[in-house]
Amino acid sequence: EINNHQYGVFLAGGNATISQSSINDDAQYGVYIASSSVILTLTNNTFTNNVLGSAYIDGADFTHSGNTAFGTGKKGFIFSGNISANRTWNPDLPYIIQSLTINTGVMLTIQSGAIVKFDSSGVLYVSGTLNVNGASPDKVYFTSLKDDTVGGDTNGDGNATTPAAADWQQFRIYSGGQANISNAVIRYGGGYYFYNCSYPNVCYGAIYNDGGAANIANSQISQNGLHGIYQKMGTLIVNNSEINNHQYGVFLAGGNATI
Repeated sequence: EINNHQYGVFLAGGNATISQSSINDDAQYGVYIASSSVILTLTNNTFTNNVLGSAYIDGADFTHSGNTAFGTGKKGFIFSGNISANRTWNPDLPYIIQSLTINTGVMLTIQSGAIVKFDSSGVLYVSGTLNVNGASPDKVYFTSLKDDTVGGDTNGDGNATTPAAADWQQFRIYSGGQANISNAVIRYGGGYYFYNCSYPNVCYGAIYNDGGAANIANSQISQNGLHGIYQKMGTLIVNNSEINNHQYGVFLAGGNATI
């Protein structure tokens, strides 16, 4: 049992394996990774009442399964910074994105059943490759931190908040980047941190293609901000999917699209 610190475990380098342990009542994070050089394995641990979050992951090599979280604080794995080597996200606690970049030449693969939630300024920048390998019925969810209907009460506030359109920002796919999304649910995004999304040139959709390639199949894009998908340039392929409850389902300012 590790409890009542600022950080339960602080990792600035090296390798760590933590299993079958209780990490609780820490003023900041249960586990904090301060360097992408860390190699961490978390298995069958319980996180309770860690104020800022169960674990903060800075693009590290991270393997995990069977973890649970309870009480107050953000109950999930918080990601920020850069992913600079190939990574795979499997189902476990929800992944919470603040501002995360998939670097050029790097692949992030998200497996069936994983739940990804975004905080209010949450954005995923895709300069490399994003592969979302959902399956029916175990789809991959991308949703608001306030959405308790999947992954439970991740922000730890009970029923105090409910999700709404534009709760988080977007996937932003740059030139040379590629997003291959299959069997996913993408909802409550399409916001912009400094504006209220009143104009098409301010907010760019839950998926914003800024010159890359977006391939979307068997997915639902729903209840986001002004646009479900906004394409400035690049290529877009949408197949066998549902896009609903926006001002514009798909807004094409340039590039090529096949729907």
